[in-house]
Amino acid sequence: MANWIGLFLFGYGSWFLYRAWQHRQMVLSIPIDSERKTGKLTNMVIMMPAIINFGLVIGAAQVIIGYMIVGPNAMFGPVDLAGILFVLASYGVWVNVKCRYRPGAGLVS
Repeated sequence: MANWIGLFLFGYGSWFLYRAWQHRQMVLSIPIDSERKTGKLTNMVIMMPAIINFGLVIGAAQVIIGYMIVGPNAMFGPVDLAGILFVLASYGVWVNVKCRYRPGAGLVS
């Protein structure tokens, strides 16, 4: 009964991965323009996934340290911990896909 939250978080993380895959398929189905559209925020779109991923790593480390301090029998179990880490990892994948595959960005690498 204590692992309901972890199972819910696995479903939530799977939704992030599904939406990232769906976004990638949508962008790849759009014909590529010969002219690449660049704006003032292009550099920010390139930098932000790295900054967000760094924050996710820090957050995951804090969750792991908190789990080690309170132990597996306190508030949440190992499945809940794995669910939280899966959501953080899948959110990082989602952010990277959303920033890498943008409509109108020209060639997708």
